[in-house]
Amino acid sequence: MGLQDVRVSSLFKIPRQFTQKDRKRKTEPSNIILPTELWLEILDYISLENIEALSLTCHALRLVAQPFLFRTVVMHPFLDTIAYRRLNLEAYVVRSFERLKFLASPRIAHHVREFSLVPYPTGHSLSRRGPPQVPENTIVNQVFDILPLLPNLRTLMVHCIKSTPRRMEVLRGLHLDVLALETRGDDITWHSSDDDNHRVLTPIPSSRYFSFNCNAGPHQMPLFSVIPLDFLHRDSIVNISSGPNGTESVLEAITLSPSLFLALTNLDLSVRFVSTPTFVMALQQCPNLRSIRLRAASTDSPAHARPMMKPLPSDAIPLLSHYHGPPSLAPIFALNRTLSSVKLWSSRSIASVTKPTVLTSVLPQLGSHVQSLEIGVTTVPIILMEILQQSFPDLKSLSVNAHLAGYNPGTVYTRTVHTHLTPELNPSVIRSGKWDLDILSIGTQLPDTTTTDSPEQEVVAMEALTRFPLDYDPTSWGQWAIESPWSKIVWQRLHGEALGGKTRGRLSIEYVEYIKPTFQTTNC
Repeated sequence: MGLQDVRVSSLFKIPRQFTQKDRKRKTEPSNIILPTELWLEILDYISLENIEALSLTCHALRLVAQPFLFRTVVMHPFLDTIAYRRLNLEAYVVRSFERLKFLASPRIAHHVREFSLVPYPTGHSLSRRGPPQVPENTIVNQVFDILPLLPNLRTLMVHCIKSTPRRMEVLRGLHLDVLALETRGDDITWHSSDDDNHRVLTPIPSSRYFSFNCNAGPHQMPLFSVIPLDFLHRDSIVNISSGPNGTESVLEAITLSPSLFLALTNLDLSVRFVSTPTFVMALQQCPNLRSIRLRAASTDSPAHARPMMKPLPSDAIPLLSHYHGPPSLAPIFALNRTLSSVKLWSSRSIASVTKPTVLTSVLPQLGSHVQSLEIGVTTVPIILMEILQQSFPDLKSLSVNAHLAGYNPGTVYTRTVHTHLTPELNPSVIRSGKWDLDILSIGTQLPDTTTTDSPEQEVVAMEALTRFPLDYDPTSWGQWAIESPWSKIVWQRLHGEALGGKTRGRLSIEYVEYIKPTFQTTNC
């Protein structure tokens, strides 16, 4: 068990705060204080909460523990986001400069691992209307000045910040594991000052993961030109994600790259651009791609959500094993490839749930090696189950409508309850003997009469599993609606446990409680 799983107080006796009486005593230094070198090793494994508690015990431990409180730093360079503090602009700038100077100090700087420069604090509503806020440029400039002074910085998140030659120079000099970049139409310096035909490249110093314009907040206006991106670590980047406002730029950057993206194994893109010529060309630049996800936003038109696409060259992405996207495109990616994991949904919106007749023609084209399958369907007729069993004899995990549990990101609170199932309550699809499933997940709207985290709810969930697929009613109301919370019920086989020749399993109920929306994200 790691140290992060154990309370610090159970491992070490933390000195209490000295009282006035203690100060008058002439005692030898306590021998329970570990050497600083050991504390530095320990602090790398314990939670922020425990570090905070540790830093309050005594002055000596505070000096050791305090720098670890700044492993993750968040700056909000927008005055309006802290208006509740009643700070004027001058005081706000002075306070921000003091904080940045502290972060850049030798005692703190090398502890900073993650830095976020984002417009809004956590929980601040983005749903209001009006012009976007303008960041205080003097603060943003100061942030970029200290970034090179953070030698162990590995993750950087930058939102809605204008690009300038100085800031681009700083980005180019960084070496990050993760970069998350969100831009607006007027954030980019499109041309250099001396040559209007020369586009300024935006350096991408991420060596592992890059996220570009995945957010769909109120300031994410459509871009009317491709942003030229320059991947500095093509040989090591493994994951690239982008939303509708960034996919075209990402595809062009990959296509125009002078070298292949040999380490890239995962692409997560907007489905809108699969019909563009650069899409196939970009895939050919990623010979070791193993996973592709094609997202559709809930606001996408049918043409965007279910676009047309030409067949892929037979030698493109030969190692692809995971497909996640619209059912209509799945056969194109399955042809000449061995898919083991398939998720046939591109959005969590109920608008993307398909009729079973659509899937009956798609499923046989995916190959017989699929072991994990997720689908979203309005009903589950017997014919659909028969096609599933015939098409995927080695299926180990089946999920039906379970992805809808996260329909509205940011507006639900998810909790999970675990309990054991008796053998008699195993799902009928398991008992049929036609499959050897390890995991069965179904989505449903549990009746409002059930109390959350109660035995009654457990009984209802077990009944839903028992009658699946017969009489499976995902909505409990006979109609597709989102007014009631959507729950996810999971049965998982417990290997090595059997009673009377029948397999035991574990029941998991993941249910949601609606809360007030605090932000907007791409609903996919």
